[in-house]
Amino acid sequence: VMTGHTDSLLRLFDHIPDDNIGVNMDISWTYIQREDGLAIYKLGKKLWHIHARDGDALSCYMLPVGEGTLNWENIIRALKRVGFDGYFSLEWAHVDNSEKWAKESQLYVKKLIDTIEP
Repeated sequence: VMTGHTDSLLRLFDHIPDDNIGVNMDISWTYIQREDGLAIYKLGKKLWHIHARDGDALSCYMLPVGEGTLNWENIIRALKRVGFDGYFSLEWAHVDNSEKWAKESQLYVKKLIDTIEP
Protein backbone atom coordinates (compact mmCIF):
# COMPACT_ATOMS: atom_id res chain seq x y z
CA VAL A 1 0.00 0.00 0.00
CA MET A 2 1.71 3.14 -1.23
CA THR A 3 -0.92 5.65 -0.21
CA GLY A 4 -3.79 5.77 2.26
CA HIS A 5 -6.27 7.16 -0.26
CA THR A 6 -6.64 8.42 -3.80
CA ASP A 7 -6.05 12.06 -2.90
CA SER A 8 -2.41 11.21 -2.16
CA LEU A 9 -2.09 9.72 -5.63
CA LEU A 10 -3.66 12.79 -7.19
CA ARG A 11 -1.08 14.96 -5.40
CA LEU A 12 1.68 12.69 -6.69
CA PHE A 13 0.37 13.11 -10.25
CA ASP A 14 0.32 16.89 -9.76
CA HIS A 15 3.98 16.85 -8.71
CA ILE A 16 5.09 14.31 -11.33
CA PRO A 17 2.98 14.94 -14.43
CA ASP A 18 4.03 11.92 -16.46
CA ASP A 19 1.79 9.82 -18.71
CA ASN A 20 3.89 6.77 -17.78
CA ILE A 21 2.72 6.75 -14.16
CA GLY A 22 -0.52 4.95 -13.35
CA VAL A 23 -2.31 3.10 -10.58
CA ASN A 24 -2.75 -0.53 -9.65
CA MET A 25 -5.83 -0.20 -7.44
CA ASP A 26 -6.97 -2.87 -5.03
CA ILE A 27 -10.71 -2.29 -4.92
CA SER A 28 -10.98 -3.76 -1.42
CA TRP A 29 -8.57 -1.17 0.00
CA THR A 30 -10.57 1.66 -1.54
CA TYR A 31 -13.70 0.04 -0.09
CA ILE A 32 -12.17 0.15 3.38
CA GLN A 33 -11.59 3.89 2.79
CA ARG A 34 -15.25 4.15 1.64
CA GLU A 35 -14.29 5.48 -1.77
CA ASP A 36 -14.42 2.42 -4.07
CA GLY A 37 -16.59 3.93 -6.82
CA LEU A 38 -15.40 7.46 -6.11
CA ALA A 39 -11.75 6.41 -6.42
CA ILE A 40 -12.43 5.16 -9.95
CA TYR A 41 -13.83 8.53 -10.99
CA LYS A 42 -11.02 10.41 -9.27
CA LEU A 43 -8.27 8.38 -10.91
CA GLY A 44 -9.86 8.07 -14.35
CA LYS A 45 -7.29 7.34 -17.07
CA LYS A 46 -4.54 6.93 -14.45
CA LEU A 47 -6.23 3.68 -13.41
CA TRP A 48 -4.35 0.88 -15.17
CA HIS A 49 -5.00 -2.26 -13.12
CA ILE A 50 -7.70 -3.45 -10.73
CA HIS A 51 -7.14 -6.11 -8.08
CA ALA A 52 -10.68 -7.39 -7.58
CA ARG A 53 -11.77 -9.07 -4.38
CA ASP A 54 -14.71 -8.61 -2.10
CA GLY A 55 -15.23 -7.87 1.58
CA ASP A 56 -17.85 -7.96 4.30
CA ALA A 57 -17.43 -4.30 5.46
CA LEU A 58 -16.38 -5.55 8.89
CA SER A 59 -13.12 -7.47 8.99
CA CYS A 60 -12.82 -9.83 6.02
CA TYR A 61 -11.59 -8.33 2.76
CA MET A 62 -10.41 -11.46 1.01
CA LEU A 63 -13.66 -12.83 -0.38
CA PRO A 64 -14.32 -13.88 -3.97
CA VAL A 65 -15.98 -11.22 -6.14
CA GLY A 66 -19.73 -11.21 -5.57
CA GLU A 67 -19.54 -12.93 -2.18
CA GLY A 68 -19.31 -9.79 -0.03
CA THR A 69 -20.87 -6.36 0.24
CA LEU A 70 -19.06 -4.34 -2.45
CA ASN A 71 -21.43 -2.80 -4.96
CA TRP A 72 -20.05 -4.40 -8.11
CA GLU A 73 -22.73 -2.91 -10.34
CA ASN A 74 -21.54 0.60 -9.41
CA ILE A 75 -17.89 -0.41 -9.73
CA ILE A 76 -18.35 -1.82 -13.24
CA ARG A 77 -20.46 1.19 -14.25
CA ALA A 78 -17.77 3.58 -12.98
CA LEU A 79 -15.05 1.66 -14.85
CA LYS A 80 -17.07 1.90 -18.05
CA ARG A 81 -17.75 5.60 -17.56
CA VAL A 82 -14.06 6.47 -17.16
CA GLY A 83 -13.17 4.33 -20.18
CA PHE A 84 -11.12 1.81 -18.21
CA ASP A 85 -9.20 -0.44 -20.57
CA GLY A 86 -6.58 -1.85 -18.22
CA TYR A 87 -6.15 -5.15 -16.46
CA PHE A 88 -8.73 -6.63 -14.08
CA SER A 89 -7.31 -9.38 -11.85
CA LEU A 90 -9.29 -11.58 -9.50
CA GLU A 91 -7.55 -11.71 -6.15
CA TRP A 92 -8.14 -13.49 -2.86
CA ALA A 93 -6.45 -15.81 -0.43
CA HIS A 94 -7.25 -18.40 2.21
CA VAL A 95 -10.31 -19.69 0.37
CA ASP A 96 -11.00 -23.34 -0.20
CA ASN A 97 -12.03 -24.39 -3.70
CA SER A 98 -10.00 -21.69 -5.46
CA GLU A 99 -10.79 -23.02 -8.94
CA LYS A 100 -14.53 -22.96 -8.19
CA TRP A 101 -14.38 -19.40 -6.84
CA ALA A 102 -12.21 -18.19 -9.72
CA LYS A 103 -14.71 -19.50 -12.26
CA GLU A 104 -17.75 -18.14 -10.38
CA SER A 105 -16.11 -14.75 -9.88
CA GLN A 106 -15.13 -14.58 -13.53
CA LEU A 107 -18.67 -15.43 -14.67
CA TYR A 108 -20.15 -12.89 -12.23
CA VAL A 109 -17.89 -10.08 -13.47
CA LYS A 110 -18.41 -11.01 -17.12
CA LYS A 111 -22.20 -10.93 -16.67
CA LEU A 112 -21.97 -7.46 -15.14
CA ILE A 113 -19.70 -6.20 -17.91
CA ASP A 114 -22.14 -7.54 -20.50
CA THR A 115 -25.28 -6.11 -18.86
CA ILE A 116 -24.36 -2.88 -17.05
CA GLU A 117 -24.83 0.30 -19.06
CA PRO A 118 -22.41 3.19 -18.45
